[in-house]
Amino acid sequence: MSAGDRAPAEPPAPTAVPVRPARIARLDVLRAIAVLLVMLRHVAPVGADHPRLAGAVEFARLPAWLGVDLFFVLSGFLVSGLLFREAQRHGEVDAWRFLVRRGFKIYPTYYLFVLGTWAWLPFPKPPGGLQLAQYLAFVQNYATWQPSPWVHLWSVAVEEHFYLLLAAAFAWRFRPGRARPTLREAGWTWAALAALTLVLRLMAAEPLVRASGALAVARPAQFSQTHFRLEVATLGPHGASTGARAWERPLAAIGAQSYSIYVWHLVARSGADALAPGAPGGAAGWLVEALLYMVLSIGLGVAMARLVELPALALRDRWFPSRSGG
Repeated sequence: MSAGDRAPAEPPAPTAVPVRPARIARLDVLRAIAVLLVMLRHVAPVGADHPRLAGAVEFARLPAWLGVDLFFVLSGFLVSGLLFREAQRHGEVDAWRFLVRRGFKIYPTYYLFVLGTWAWLPFPKPPGGLQLAQYLAFVQNYATWQPSPWVHLWSVAVEEHFYLLLAAAFAWRFRPGRARPTLREAGWTWAALAALTLVLRLMAAEPLVRASGALAVARPAQFSQTHFRLEVATLGPHGASTGARAWERPLAAIGAQSYSIYVWHLVARSGADALAPGAPGGAAGWLVEALLYMVLSIGLGVAMARLVELPALALRDRWFPSRSGG
């Protein structure tokens, strides 16, 4: 065959590039609602010289505690779903991989916040060695003293305990060679956890444990096949959500960075307190400070997500790919 008769060389096959699944927009809307409620809960009070405005603000803050509960329910439902799906695919659960992946999500932002603010923020009463150790070990939810910029971190400790207990329970129940749980067994498990949680809640001023993850236990097969296609800890480009309506997109963008916003928002409030103009207690000054607090919280949270959280998640997905597809 002459050179002119040779067939043209085929172009090289394109290299497969792993594509991270996009986030589910409406879940991010719920995350945004949760973090905005938390921010509302921590907005500065209005001075007594404006009783009507003060009353309106306090009335708006009353249901804001639901923000943390909403985070808990979303986390329990979705993270349990990841483990159910892994058990369905592989017949077992790799608890260590699950905990490492959650660690990449939680620890970089959390430890940077704790150590950075401990070294830099002028605490009215600086945390001592014992208090700092409690936060570094995630047992601050059992402490009686919560310093101002860290007061919200009790919930991160509760989340961490939940992940540890959930991973251990799944690894034990779905260990190789054991039959999968029946619907009746799942129902009894849920009932026992709910009763235990209620008893502990009545015994303590704050809940020590939660069983929101048990919501996913009642109908594991149906939930896993329909609801757990949700990409819990994965991000699209720059943390963007897909499939959102126009009015949902701003909220979904906030929700995609909600963890970093939640962790850093009280630092933003400290900055707003220092930067806001107007006399303390004045209505106009309070409004400027509240708006500045909201803007700084979102801006700082998004910036820290881009600098810390998203790079950590990229490394996690490269080094420890998910076994559940989420």
